[in-house]
Amino acid sequence: MAVTPGNLEEYLLPSEKPLAGALPKIMMPTTSGTGSECSAALVVIVPDKEQGKVKTFMMGEHCFADVAVVDPSLVVGCPPRITAGSGMNAMAHTAEGVICLHANPFSDALALKAVALVVQNLGTAVKQGNNLEARWNMSWAASMGGMACTFPWIGGPATLAHVVSEAISAKYGFPHGESCGILLPFTFWFNLPDPYAQAKLAKIAEAMGEDIAGLDGKRAAEKAVTATFNLLEDVGLPSSMKEYNIPKNDIPSLTDFVLDRAENLYGMADFMPVKANSANVKEFLEKTLEGRESIGL
Repeated sequence: MAVTPGNLEEYLLPSEKPLAGALPKIMMPTTSGTGSECSAALVVIVPDKEQGKVKTFMMGEHCFADVAVVDPSLVVGCPPRITAGSGMNAMAHTAEGVICLHANPFSDALALKAVALVVQNLGTAVKQGNNLEARWNMSWAASMGGMACTFPWIGGPATLAHVVSEAISAKYGFPHGESCGILLPFTFWFNLPDPYAQAKLAKIAEAMGEDIAGLDGKRAAEKAVTATFNLLEDVGLPSSMKEYNIPKNDIPSLTDFVLDRAENLYGMADFMPVKANSANVKEFLEKTLEGRESIGL
């Protein structure tokens, strides 16, 4: 904005107003999560008259780093809970990119490798923060996730986990990465009825190290759901939204807000296998509050 006229709000999506330019940017991540040093998105929290505040973003070539310095030694001091939450963010937007209808072999290659790196290294990074090999691999996973969601834009974060997270994390005051991670297995479950999603979820399960040999499409896909719940528990994060004290009475207004953002900000119907509507989003939100047991996986 230093070289762009007007106010920040004028450039936030769904606005199509292009940034005029930007000062040079050197980005040095101190968490391993979003991979924003390799993406064309810039996220901010802004006031909202209905929800209090929400996360939203702008996109474009001027949001790219001119230089990205990805040094895992800068992440060594990251506390365990923040390591866990940011790592689950890397897991979420890469895995969401795999089930996206716009996924392609290039994005899948990056995203599935990032999923594997998260599963293999996040637990160690959380429990042994000085382990440079685990930090190194999580740095790779985060940066690869940023690339997968950007080249070209495949709508990794335009599926339900990210859309709902950005509606609730700022409003209720808890980290975006944690909410994405908790919402991810429920997003997998939401998409289970779709054959395309089943095939892609089976690939995610394989990347997570699950044995799917001999399983039919739905049972193989369910392995991705259970493995993600298990990963959350392994890194000390909850498997439901109960911990964040979201009032059940808020679900109707949240449903309306999520559907509005899904259509007007993300165009989610173009990206997600199972289409969202008032009834299934309401059920989704109810299940995330009730927890893993509510979906029987």
